[in-house]
Amino acid sequence: MAEKHKAKWYQGDYYFAILLVLQELCKTQEAESLQHEINNILYNKNWNLNNNHNPINFLDSDEITIQFIKTNKQSIKTWLESSDFEQYIEANHPYPPLLNPKDINYDDMKPEIAWDLNLPLPDYYKFIVATRGVQGHYAFFKFLQRCINVLEARAFPTTKDAYITWFTQLLLHKNEKNALYFINFWESSQYDQDKLAWLCWANKEIVALVRDPISRLKSIINHNGDNPDTINHFNLTFNCDEVVKYWMWYIFGESPNIHISLTKECFLSHKWLQVDSYFTPLSNDKVMYIDMNEIIGEKTIHTMNRLGEKFDFSVPNDHIFFTAQTGGIIGYMLMGKPKILYIHEMDLEKTKNDLNSLKANDSLKIHIILLAESNMYENLININHLINIPNNFNNLILKMKKDDFENLKNNDKLFQATKQYLKSLMMSLEKRVFIEEAKKINEKQILSFLAIQQKLQILKDILDEETAHIKEVRPDIVESWQYYQEFERLCKTKGIK
Repeated sequence: MAEKHKAKWYQGDYYFAILLVLQELCKTQEAESLQHEINNILYNKNWNLNNNHNPINFLDSDEITIQFIKTNKQSIKTWLESSDFEQYIEANHPYPPLLNPKDINYDDMKPEIAWDLNLPLPDYYKFIVATRGVQGHYAFFKFLQRCINVLEARAFPTTKDAYITWFTQLLLHKNEKNALYFINFWESSQYDQDKLAWLCWANKEIVALVRDPISRLKSIINHNGDNPDTINHFNLTFNCDEVVKYWMWYIFGESPNIHISLTKECFLSHKWLQVDSYFTPLSNDKVMYIDMNEIIGEKTIHTMNRLGEKFDFSVPNDHIFFTAQTGGIIGYMLMGKPKILYIHEMDLEKTKNDLNSLKANDSLKIHIILLAESNMYENLININHLINIPNNFNNLILKMKKDDFENLKNNDKLFQATKQYLKSLMMSLEKRVFIEEAKKINEKQILSFLAIQQKLQILKDILDEETAHIKEVRPDIVESWQYYQEFERLCKTKGIK
């Protein structure tokens, strides 16, 4: 009897699997039919279709999209055959909208359907920032965040996911002033990159943050990595030198490694040195270049005010915030990785590391953070006045809950011990920063290394291609790149063209 029931179960499961396959096949046939029908309309209008690009793709669409297209097929045909659609034909837009964007009620539109219909994002953003890493992107992001609502693109599994996320976020924030922020986005593994670009920024100005490419290589080589031994949470029993020892760690170990970084050509590639190719999905006529030096120190305020006037947002009067250093060794140590000092009476008489107060619910906490990230801790108060923070740490802030601070002050013994510990911590941090600064690879070392290893031609070919447009429209920026100019002169003396 059991074997009979088992056989029936397998048989039912088998039929269910066949049904799913048939349903999928029907959906695919429907999608192919609809896609063929729409492509025929475009073909009859002399659309410049080619084998490498098809603006219409319903084969990956879900059932909701297929049903929507079937229901609205006549509206789609009417739009594609209208005189208003001719603008997309004349511009040879690679991803034409299948419905008139002006007639769309985005509040009622599902973002998945909007993506399949090639609809541009809801027009609730002022401009787009597009940049790569190690050229001040984090500082610029934080500066903009103080002025306008910034929706960042980073680490989405697919370009469609990015579109859906922004679509949803823009509707939520449609009554605010918004900007889209692309950082390190285009990867060779990302499918539909060009489509995302056209649907997001085809009609918007693009603010492109750039930097001397040789200095970018320097920062890539000197960039921080992750070390599982880093101490982010500690208390008064911890030795300060040991606490800060691994706050700075590098991509390839305890020191920057120019040999691995450049000999194996990890970073000598378009992926890491993008300038022009970041914008190749579109024409470059809407790109506004800003050099990293324009967002350092006093220049930051002028740059932000200029952007505010252009894109209609206000810049807060906060001189300290906009002129403080965001990067450097301290920046790498704390960026996105706040450190927390736990304070408890149980630690006053101890002379060895003891973790118990890290788990105690009544421990007081001091957060050691970057000034640029202080808006994430608005419920805490600044307690930098407790000790003399070194002048070169002007981007470091100590923050605490107000009630915790009052409780700490009311316990004089604990209060004095905490102040003394913080002073020792700052001394240890100064020593550690001095050690790490001495490890840094500089631009002249990079140029010398490239010449010795015969890598100049590789970099020359990449940079000639990547800097073609910026040389044309902003030659002043390129001329200001000291080490790139040295690189060009070096190539000339070596006969490299």
